[in-house]
Amino acid sequence: MEGEVEASRIDWDAPWDVVFEEQAGPYSRWFPGARLNTSANCLDRHVDAGAGERPTLVWDSAMTGEQITFTYRQLRDRVAKVAGPWQPRGCVVLTAW
Repeated sequence: MEGEVEASRIDWDAPWDVVFEEQAGPYSRWFPGARLNTSANCLDRHVDAGAGERPTLVWDSAMTGEQITFTYRQLRDRVAKVAGPWQPRGCVVLTAW
């Protein structure tokens, strides 16, 4: 199935049971049973592959004219800084509904 080929291009923490669960009615689900870390797929994997200094996000303020460019490494580090303090406070991994 085409979805499975595309899904193989990202990193999964846990594999899926089936690609598409059509029998779930109007709320059919893609990749039920699977788990992934979106932040790791968006940021960490690019840093790990050597693209850490490549620009990934440009903040361009129409109000102030200020423009800031973030690299994959800078954005990953900022995300970790925000996420890190939540773990000791009991935040857990979210799962699909």
